[in-house]
Amino acid sequence: MKFCARKDRREFVGRAGETLARVLRDPGSVNLYRALLWGALRQLDRGVDLFEPLWKVLERVLVDLQEGFAKKPGALLIARLRQAGLWAELMEGPMYRVA
Repeated sequence: MKFCARKDRREFVGRAGETLARVLRDPGSVNLYRALLWGALRQLDRGVDLFEPLWKVLERVLVDLQEGFAKKPGALLIARLRQAGLWAELMEGPMYRVA
């Protein structure tokens, strides 16, 4: 995603958000996952690459889901992003156009 051309970001983020919602069994939160990805792109445009830490948290949630630990994987993802201090950086930063 971070290597996606600006002109292709909208479509890519849309599809990636839908995929995350499906994988996390949380179809009602597609826009939340898209917002996380937009937040990561905003930070990347400012020189802060949060994609790797975001992926590490997501990867752990997916393992927990696979092992049966995560009953609500979307909620677990948000909780872990908050614990890691990533939620605020991804979701509470200044909003500006990145595509």
